[in-house]
Amino acid sequence: MRNRNIKLNVFLNEREHDLLIEKTNKVRLTQSEFIRKLIKDYTYETKSKIDIDTINNIVKSSIKDLNEVNNYMHRLRYEKIIVVLDKIINNLNKLIDDKSNAK
Repeated sequence: MRNRNIKLNVFLNEREHDLLIEKTNKVRLTQSEFIRKLIKDYTYETKSKIDIDTINNIVKSSIKDLNEVNNYMHRLRYEKIIVVLDKIINNLNKLIDDKSNAK
């Protein structure tokens, strides 16, 4: 009696099929073995491996740089740019506060 008794039909487009053939040939496995191996070894990776402290440091550094630009623009009387920079700085500060509170 078969060890594997569940049959699975999969529909692929030509590109996917070509990739499957290419990859199975490369690793010298049958398509069934290849798919079983993918299923068995599959691990879910989170989208972002950057921790909150790293993000906070990047944002804080960006705020510092934007404040310098903001001050420079203020001295040159670029009022419209100052408004935009203030919004960006406030949004970044809000992001830090939201992420810090989520810990």
